[in-house]
Amino acid sequence: MGTVVSSRRCYIPSNQPCNMVGNERTNCLMIKVILDKAILRGCRFAEMNLRIMDEWNYFPCHSKYPIGSCVATTFGIGVLVGWRVEDDMHIIRSLWNRSGPGSAVAYFRRDSIHSVMQAAVGFDVETTYGSGKVVGYVRGGK
Repeated sequence: MGTVVSSRRCYIPSNQPCNMVGNERTNCLMIKVILDKAILRGCRFAEMNLRIMDEWNYFPCHSKYPIGSCVATTFGIGVLVGWRVEDDMHIIRSLWNRSGPGSAVAYFRRDSIHSVMQAAVGFDVETTYGSGKVVGYVRGGK
């Protein structure tokens, strides 16, 4: 998994027509990603640069919701902690407890994740009535 740190349009010479952004020609999207589990010497994470040409007519798949979101699934509420590109599996952590005994990791297909929730069970929240802790949801995410 990785974190996108920047993206920009650029021009790479080719035989295909290009777009104009302001006064500049562009035909490619360049994305810079820092890989989460690839630590180099000096405690730096490895970087990967992706280039997606406009003429390719596709964009790589992406997670249904942003990583770190609290989500409602078919089996309850949890936190989206990862996403596998190769089989489109979303990794949900702590459906029942935030950490420690009783916490869990579950792997869900895209259609088993219903919506983003404001906070997961056990999280501290600020509301118009004051601060508190989420203890449960009624019809959460449906």
